[in-house]
Amino acid sequence: MDSYLAIRDYPIETDSAESESLVREFSYSPGLDAVRGIAVLAVMFYHCGIFFNGYTPLVIGGFLGVDIFFVLSGFLITSVLIREKSRNGGISLRNFYLRRIYRLVPAYWLFLFILVLLGWVLLPDAQVTELYSGNKFLYAVTYLTNWVSAYGAAGGNLNHTWSLSIEEQFYLFWPVALVIAFWGRLGSKQLIIFTILLVGFLGVLRLIRLDSGTPTSVLYYSTESRIDSLLIGCIASLVFMYRVFSDKFLRSSGFSILAILATCGIVWILSWLDERNPDAYRIYLPTFAICTAIAILWLVSHQGESFSWFFGNRLLLWVGKISYGLYLWHYLSFEITRQLFTSTYIQMAAGILLAFGTAAGSFYFLEQRFLAAKKRLEVA
Repeated sequence: MDSYLAIRDYPIETDSAESESLVREFSYSPGLDAVRGIAVLAVMFYHCGIFFNGYTPLVIGGFLGVDIFFVLSGFLITSVLIREKSRNGGISLRNFYLRRIYRLVPAYWLFLFILVLLGWVLLPDAQVTELYSGNKFLYAVTYLTNWVSAYGAAGGNLNHTWSLSIEEQFYLFWPVALVIAFWGRLGSKQLIIFTILLVGFLGVLRLIRLDSGTPTSVLYYSTESRIDSLLIGCIASLVFMYRVFSDKFLRSSGFSILAILATCGIVWILSWLDERNPDAYRIYLPTFAICTAIAILWLVSHQGESFSWFFGNRLLLWVGKISYGLYLWHYLSFEITRQLFTSTYIQMAAGILLAFGTAAGSFYFLEQRFLAAKKRLEVA
């Protein structure tokens, strides 16, 4: 999704006390495409562990790239919906879900279609048996893979679609929740407090489940255990769009220092955290999400300024643009090259190249056509 919150203001048309307040405007930002690029590269390097018998030598906590996507998705979706409310006086759920379909479904269904038709040719016998058993394609196409994986049935080459399932489940309730909040004339502060309380409730629920013996493998895939990262992104959007933090504060040296500390926290957690570590579900997942949200807030407040040499890097921006296809295709690409080559490092290099080639093809020949249709449904 195109993304940046420019510092332009529009009045919010409500009957509440907030009618005199201003909402920040939403527009394109290359910098957040760079964040996508970082997230998908972290996931890809993490999955390179299949070339090394499960050991991940590059980014031990690379699975947290998914959480970066979660936070960013919550931030962007909420920002788009608030912008629509401020301009049109309401939210069109029909247009929202059509935009999601145009953005997500074509590339996803192409991936599933190819895997259904050619999985038996591309993969070794043991993986073929796993892939076609247990109605896995049915669960994938209905965005329920995370629950299949949580309760025992390994998804094989469809397992990475668990995060897409959680996002789609999130999309079912969050826009509706915002519509209800706006219809009930809930103030922005009330909405922020409610969302914070919801995140706290989910965090406590996760702790209770963990302490009662729920395996970390279940918590890793369960919607209620991971959706707080999306909601933390939503909170970041709410406080930004509704100007809870002033421009002066967001551009201050104090906030920059906080963002630097948050970025250090992101790098530190990525460097060592294992998803099987119970403390990940006690403290590190929410901490990582909060650090990511702070970094995003800093980035959208300093567009084109500090670190533009990094977040404006053309190669990283391109990786961000094709990140959806990279996420879909990289694991299958890795499995294919494992069968074709004997050298571990050649397998890995070829797998990465194949993933990039397939993702680029998906983006330029399929996704862009539907993105054009999606754009026509966006708020002018």
